Amino acid sequence: MKKFLSLVLALVMAMSLVTVSAGAKDFTDASDIEYDDAVAVMSAVGVVDGYTDGSFNPTATLTRGAAAKIICNMILGPTTAAALSADSAPYSDVPANHVFAGYISYCQQQGIISGYADGTFRPAGTLTGYAFMKMLLGALGYDADIEGYTGPNWSIAVAKRALNIGLDDGNDEFVGTKAVTREEACLYAFNALQADMVEYKDNSTISIGDIVISNKSTATVVNDKNSNKIWKDDDATQFAEKYFSKLDVDEDEHDDFGRPATVWSYDGDEIGTYAKEPVLTYTEDVKYTDVNDDVDDAGYEFNTDKDAKKVLTVYSNGSPKQVFSGEEVAELIKKTDKLGGKGVQVELFANSKDVIDTIVMVYTYAAEITSVVEDDKDTKRKDESALELTVYMDGADSNTDTTIDKDTEGFEAIYADAEEGDIVLVTPKGDKNDDDVEILTVALAETVEGEVTSVSADWVKIDGVKYELAAEYSGAKFNVKDEGTFYLCNGYVIHYVEDEAAEGQYLFVVRGGKDEDKFGKATYYAEAVFTDGTSETIVTKKVDGEEKEVGMGLYAFKYDEKKDTYTLTSVKGADLGKVDITKGKTSIKNAETAKSVATVNSKTVFVNIKLDDDEAFDDATVYTGYKKVSTMEKVQAYAVIDGTAEYVFTIDGEAKNDSDDLIYVAGESRSELISDKDLGDYYTYNAIVGGKIVEIMVDADMEDADELNGLYDSASINDDEVYTKLQAKDVDSVTESAVNFKKAADDVVTLEKTVDGKTVKVAALAYTNDVTVFVIDTDGDIATGSINRNYSNVDVTYVTNDDDEVTCFYIEKLA
Repeated sequence: MKKFLSLVLALVMAMSLVTVSAGAKDFTDASDIEYDDAVAVMSAVGVVDGYTDGSFNPTATLTRGAAAKIICNMILGPTTAAALSADSAPYSDVPANHVFAGYISYCQQQGIISGYADGTFRPAGTLTGYAFMKMLLGALGYDADIEGYTGPNWSIAVAKRALNIGLDDGNDEFVGTKAVTREEACLYAFNALQADMVEYKDNSTISIGDIVISNKSTATVVNDKNSNKIWKDDDATQFAEKYFSKLDVDEDEHDDFGRPATVWSYDGDEIGTYAKEPVLTYTEDVKYTDVNDDVDDAGYEFNTDKDAKKVLTVYSNGSPKQVFSGEEVAELIKKTDKLGGKGVQVELFANSKDVIDTIVMVYTYAAEITSVVEDDKDTKRKDESALELTVYMDGADSNTDTTIDKDTEGFEAIYADAEEGDIVLVTPKGDKNDDDVEILTVALAETVEGEVTSVSADWVKIDGVKYELAAEYSGAKFNVKDEGTFYLCNGYVIHYVEDEAAEGQYLFVVRGGKDEDKFGKATYYAEAVFTDGTSETIVTKKVDGEEKEVGMGLYAFKYDEKKDTYTLTSVKGADLGKVDITKGKTSIKNAETAKSVATVNSKTVFVNIKLDDDEAFDDATVYTGYKKVSTMEKVQAYAVIDGTAEYVFTIDGEAKNDSDDLIYVAGESRSELISDKDLGDYYTYNAIVGGKIVEIMVDADMEDADELNGLYDSASINDDEVYTKLQAKDVDSVTESAVNFKKAADDVVTLEKTVDGKTVKVAALAYTNDVTVFVIDTDGDIATGSINRNYSNVDVTYVTNDDDEVTCFYIEKLA
């Protein structure tokens, strides 16, 4: 919803509570107010109030009586409106001494409201969006009888006019038949504040005997007749220009981040600065060429006039980073260079001519609360509450210390529950290398807790789920098998705090043994494998209640940290015997009878233990979920089953995998070297396998693992789905370099190139009816293409069948 239209006609609930005026930021529940600028403005001009407990209660429902008070405050001002009284009861259920009687009576006399057919008004009842907008239209000068706002179809007429003049602007989920909340009423009233007043210039009634002849004109906009011009660029009188002479607005300002903004003031005092809505927002790095395409698709454009100066300003956390001329912009949007970064919020703003003139980049950093400063009630200062922070602005080893207080946006929302050691997200003003760091905003971060299962230079897998590192990652170190809390910014990991390693509830004993001292006292040992695949030799205190040697099997355990001993309890029914485990199937079946012996799901953890020649632990592989586990036949299995298997341990399972016949590897997509606790060192590539676009893992020890590119027809894959061999033996393919791919005509695709200024045909190719086309860009990203499109300056590799018909085109774009 457009925040700049949010306003606070924060209606005074039909209540007996005493209310007090405040700006939106002063309310104790300010973080719950979506239309904060509206609340601030309408509160500043005295139209709405909060409660004595300091709250605003934005989602509470507005009552009909409170709505009448708002209308009176808008038209008469709060002082005059408060003095209204009723000489008699305006409605049967509104006695003259009713708290809202004066407001209701005034609105009735002005034709702004009407009651029900039974003579009641129901002041404590709710009202719909259309009903409140009907009142606002009356305040703007619309005549209910002339405009058809009475009778059975009144809401249709109200909706037509109200939505046409924008009373609902800012509420993208507006439903006019729903009861209005305090905050929504503020928004609609705020929009009315900026709407044009109307009048009827030729309304007359002539009576001839019993015949009444009415001459009704249509509503026309009131021309400016006063010197109070809030909006200077029109000849109309807006509601605020007529009724709020002390209100002022400047729509050509910028907020602290550089966003184009509107500044509202009242009686010379600033109410607040409210950013306008961006037309495009990114939270990851994006090519300038793609930005240009997105701008065009959204109906906007860049100014590329070569004679134009200073047409585009780029801000970085409020500091003007660059200013471009039209000629520079024209060159910029042709580049494949990238704007922003992972987790960096990039916002594009357009002027009134739909031209992008401002780009704002917001860089966010992780910060640790090092001290919570409480307010000293004995001092004369109103509030000394503060948070001392260490901001990780340039890596975990290069920190910046600073302090924030209630003047920092977001402070009030986190202060009450803040503790030392908490991690928050902050946005500093200006360059991160400035000596004095001013924090503009602070907020809590989304968190993910779990174990590091894979790491790379620019991403981490947490319990198997991949998260990319933010451009401004704190630099906190982590390794495979570490457990802790990861903090996210716009979905990217920005900081990490390590936890103590969590203990597993179950373990598998490979073998047991004991030692006796010279007095015959025995110490019992076990070679144990935990649910994370790690192995240790442990000392057992008791096994199933006895001090005895432990045998192979699955056990629940309790660990005594002080004595470093384990108490083991056998898991009943754990031995499943020889089973067949099939990748992608939720049933584990007996290898002989094919009957299901266990059900698994996406959370089931499989631990496949490899034993050496001495029947001792050698290695273990962990899979999470039935879609990840490798197919294993006639394998000895043990399971923890509680309805569905939670853990499944297998002994010496042999994974079954098939090689694909044809594989295309996009060399430019190669990742940085990845180290994984289970998979070892490997690279990832974008690839086409069996006609599908996928990402593959390639063992770093494989020959030319970091230089793969093109077609391969021979492959080997281990049980972790990592490619250990890729070879091109008998691929029937042809590659043409630096050609133009001409779309199909007469069932033929033509490849051409320019030689000495002349177009030369390189090949004319027939193709099968189900021919496939893949397009690989300069970054190695792969997309499906079409034979009905042209592709210029590309390398084309194609594969043919026995009839010399192309079955697949691989089109690689050149820089």
